[in-house]
Amino acid sequence: MTAEQIKDFLASARVFARSVREVVEEELVRAMTSAQISFAQLRLLFLIAHTEAPTIGDVGIFLRISKAGASKIVEQLVRRKLIERVEIENNRRSRKLFLTEAGRQLMHDYEVARDAWTARTLGDYSDEEMRHTAEILDRLSATIARRSKTFREPCLQCETYYRESCRFQQLCGCSCYYQTRLGDKQGMNSSERSHKSVSN
Repeated sequence: MTAEQIKDFLASARVFARSVREVVEEELVRAMTSAQISFAQLRLLFLIAHTEAPTIGDVGIFLRISKAGASKIVEQLVRRKLIERVEIENNRRSRKLFLTEAGRQLMHDYEVARDAWTARTLGDYSDEEMRHTAEILDRLSATIARRSKTFREPCLQCETYYRESCRFQQLCGCSCYYQTRLGDKQGMNSSERSHKSVSN
């Protein structure tokens, strides 16, 4: 591979990644959410929706921010009544996070809008082209991750695009954050649910 080919490949990869981040994610969130939340806040809603009642510490790990930063973003979503904090039984200093009905509806609306927008935008590409492209991207990503000195486990690369069957995980040989945290997404047991949610 020549230097020019390497630069061409990296430029294309960068443009694609930025297009996904700025158009599919950030612009779409701004366009369809009356709550006017950021994509970082949406990522937190996704974490809560797809794992078993995370804590502030989990939020910091997932968003790769400090505990203080995690507390701030949680507080913003609590004030917007999109999530609620519930005290853990026998540990009043620690609280688990749950989506409110408004939070669940927002997540549903975003995913429907995202899928419809993507289907319209990429409709000219065949299913086979899309499948093959996704496979190539996973193979390339795994190759790069295996060489990385900063890649951290468990893997959080997919962020809001969790797949139960993940080629990247299989190719990279890494553990999946979602799979290690998946549990009873109903949230708490009956004794925990009897505790009062903390909204302030």
